[in-house]
Amino acid sequence: MDEAHRYHADASKKAINELRPILGLEMTATPTDEKGKSFKNIIYEYNLAQALADGKYVKIPTVAKRRNFVRGNMTDEELDILKIEDAVSVHEHTKLSLEMYAKNNNLPLVKPFILIVCKNIQHAKETYNRIENEMFSGRYAGKVLQIDSSTKKDEEVDRLFVSLEKPDNQIEIT
Repeated sequence: MDEAHRYHADASKKAINELRPILGLEMTATPTDEKGKSFKNIIYEYNLAQALADGKYVKIPTVAKRRNFVRGNMTDEELDILKIEDAVSVHEHTKLSLEMYAKNNNLPLVKPFILIVCKNIQHAKETYNRIENEMFSGRYAGKVLQIDSSTKKDEEVDRLFVSLEKPDNQIEIT
């Protein structure tokens, strides 16, 4: 089970138990339950730092940033907007390049997405609303997924998150 930390919710446990599994192998980068307690059944650990150092099994993220950037007297909100605009600019260029590459080489499409890390739930809600309703002339309305501790038991959020890389999933920003 990939993303095994998601399977520890009550509904997931019930569904898995109904299958009467003989053996379950769980894989996750977040080996903690919903209360933050570490799993007790870890038999092998290969953490992200080691995977990155080995150069295997990991997608290398791109961080959008401006060369020689100086914040000056920008407010936190202005800085957030600038970062989002930069990320979307890189995303749209990457998306177009991947679409052209897949088409020209008769290969399946690889779907890029943006991951935005917020300070807290309130910041996540503000960021979500800003992208959905205020920025980019509505181009990303319906394409943003807010994931935080307030959404962790929402099965639709789980479904969208797990299928994020599939081309038919409309979410582009999470």
